[in-house]
Amino acid sequence: MKNILIVATSYKGGEKTHIDFLIKYLRFDFNFFLISSNLTSFFKIYKLIKDQKIDLIHCHGLKAAFFVRLLKLFCYCFAKKLPPLIVTIHGFHYARYKNFLKKMFFLYLERMFSKLQDFTIAVSEDDKELILKYRCADPQKIGVIVNGVDLTYQSGVPLEAEQELNDRKIDTEKDILIYGIGVLELVKGWSIVLKAAKEVCQKNDKVKFLIFGQGSLKQKMKQEIVTAGLQEKFFLMGKRNNMRDWLRLASMYVGASAYEAGLSFVMMEAMAERVPLIVSDGDGYSVIKDRREVYIFKRDDDQELARKILYLISDKEVQQQFEKHSWDLLCSKYDVKEMVAKTKQVYSKVV
Repeated sequence: MKNILIVATSYKGGEKTHIDFLIKYLRFDFNFFLISSNLTSFFKIYKLIKDQKIDLIHCHGLKAAFFVRLLKLFCYCFAKKLPPLIVTIHGFHYARYKNFLKKMFFLYLERMFSKLQDFTIAVSEDDKELILKYRCADPQKIGVIVNGVDLTYQSGVPLEAEQELNDRKIDTEKDILIYGIGVLELVKGWSIVLKAAKEVCQKNDKVKFLIFGQGSLKQKMKQEIVTAGLQEKFFLMGKRNNMRDWLRLASMYVGASAYEAGLSFVMMEAMAERVPLIVSDGDGYSVIKDRREVYIFKRDDDQELARKILYLISDKEVQQQFEKHSWDLLCSKYDVKEMVAKTKQVYSKVV
């Protein structure tokens, strides 16, 4: 079997889920080795390539790609050759930087370094268009492989979930649990969700907001929750590794992100658990073509978000329609087996 080295930028969140799926479903076809990228791993990667006789390197994320391509350039200088390189870009963030000089600097580096890779995988059509727009990939050596979700997964409510919610005086039978999932950073728009939550909770006493994730805004959000008087309505739950099981308890999922690289794994998992979604019209959501799968609100408009939450709560028939169309979309385009099969085709083509 061919030996494949996966180099991860962070190995957490959606990137981790993506990598874990590849290893799980392709472990009988390839031998996988996994390492995270940073300055200290620069020569560890090279040693691993030589010791394990790696046939193919697959980088996930722009940071991982930067380190491996730098290593490849270093090896060229000493007449040494590395195996073929595939790069999966989980969001082409350079093109979305607000600082013009920073944006141009990183795009220039990416344009130069991308010549050192043998194939580029984007996880959405939007990202592929941006990558080609800024000439950061060969048009003949780029493809789109969207994320996928396990449609056969049998979820179950964890015992710790029931206990923790009970401790917080949350009734999983009577309360309406609205989930938000993601890093606690500005890009996720939590201030918008918090403002909408205040109005929603004033009009419906059964609604509780559960926000899952960690980040630099944690303390600031705690203060804002107290200021809004939502200590018994708006909860910061921290990070969970078994988020899909927790989703079994959700009544609704809300996302106010400014940007997503297509459908995120957590969105797909919510859809797979038949949880209706309300998300912003942020960049990257164009994959939802006819808006039948999710309820869309204008980003930064907390009033519209509040209205749509209250409307969706009140109309069970509309909820069921969103659930059905979401499931149909997953079955038609976002089965993890299709994601894995397409990745395998790229491996076979490049090696």
